[in-house]
This record gives sequence, structure tokens and C-alpha cells, in this order.
Amino acid sequence: RWGHSLVPLDLELTVTPHHDTSSVTSSALTRSAFQCVLDPDTSDPTDHLAEQAVEFCQRVGSTATTVSEIVGTKDEAVYRAIEEGIQRVNRNAMAQPYHIQKWAVLERDFSVSGGELGPTMKLKRFTVLEKYKAIIDSFSREHSK
Repeated sequence: RWGHSLVPLDLELTVTPHHDTSSVTSSALTRSAFQCVLDPDTSDPTDHLAEQAVEFCQRVGSTATTVSEIVGTKDEAVYRAIEEGIQRVNRNAMAQPYHIQKWAVLERDFSVSGGELGPTMKLKRFTVLEKYKAIIDSFSREHSK
């Protein structure tokens, strides 16, 4: 039986073809299409959701306006909407290796200052894997239970 190579960019485009901020690492750690407001002085991501993200939250029945509200409470409406989107993607996947198995909403958006993005805004996948190793490792622990 032949193995499959997962190309993260292909999966990113499938998950959110209309959002350029989504990213997937080869370990399938995903970010939703949420965007946060950037600090005008530092360009660092803030805790406040961008208008588009707040509108998404409202559409799915959430009152969240900050990332910490979503992550801290595991906002049921938002997590359910993300899970439903992932299920739609998985139904259309070419094969099992292309299925998203585990995902997480991160407390902070990827940024240059955070080290996850380079100066040209290219995702540094190895850095993301190292920085979020505990989250990624928890996916494996959940799977082995």
C-alpha cells in the first residue's frame, strides 16, 4: 500500500478557500479563519477579534469579541461551527490521509513578532511545530487513549 504525502497548502486552500489567514501544519494543527486586530504601533496581534471574525461569531450564535473569550470558554457555538466546517471538508477529501483529525484554536494569531511568520508573511512551519509542540503532542496522546 502506497503512502500519501500531505501538502499543507493544498489542505489550507480546501479548508478556507476565501480566507488567506488560515494555515495548517503538516501535523494538521489548524487555525480557523479568525483574524484579530493588530496593534497599530507594533503590528502585534491583539486579543480583539477583527470585525469579520465578530460577524462570524454572531452568525453562529456566539457573543465573543475576543480570542480569549473563545479559547478560555471553548465557546460552544464557535467550536461547533469549526467542527461542522471540518466535517464538510473531510467529506470531500480525496482519501483518509487528507482528513483533518485534530485541531485547536490558538490564543494568539501568527505574527512576525511571534516568530511564526517571516518578513514576507510566509509561515515558518518548523517554528510553529516547535512553538506549539505541547498542543500537537496532546493530539497524539488523545489519539492513543
